[in-house]
Amino acid sequence: LKTPLTVIMANNDILLSHPEKTVGEQEKWLESTQQEAEYMSSLINKMLELARTDSLLDKIQLEDVNISEVVEKAVLQLEPVAFESGVIIQGDITRDVVLESNSTEFYKLTQILIDNAVKYAQKNSIVMVSLTKAKKDVTLSINNKGDAIPAEQLEHIFDRFYRTDDARTKGGFGLGLSIEIY
Repeated sequence: LKTPLTVIMANNDILLSHPEKTVGEQEKWLESTQQEAEYMSSLINKMLELARTDSLLDKIQLEDVNISEVVEKAVLQLEPVAFESGVIIQGDITRDVVLESNSTEFYKLTQILIDNAVKYAQKNSIVMVSLTKAKKDVTLSINNKGDAIPAEQLEHIFDRFYRTDDARTKGGFGLGLSIEIY
């Protein structure tokens, strides 16, 4: 929160130091302030979602959920994002896999994982989303062709605000994988 706030304050100082200039002449500072405010708003919303998730952990209602439908919905929702990134999402989703879960929270988790796979995939590559069931075991697998996370950093990927150094250039806040979904 400090960085966007610092930029907003600096932009306002610049605007206030030139009261003789028109809004048009100072447009770049206003646009920059708007962008930083939107970034800050998005970060705050993610933090509120994280706090909400923490407070609801004991209250989440589990029920039998057709997670095949949930995964298909997440894939469908993210196909335009993938297209814009030059990536294709392919699904190999076993039909009618039912699991005791919370459909809303499972959808969020699936969406976060697919979004990360798309975001860090090589251009013109495929993100493969697979859901399989063998006896009592259910496996959701999301794979992409992209740079692997270094082994020493893997243990931190679910830590709040954690981002690998390479990930810092992709946008986001490092909150996605830390949103604990049960």
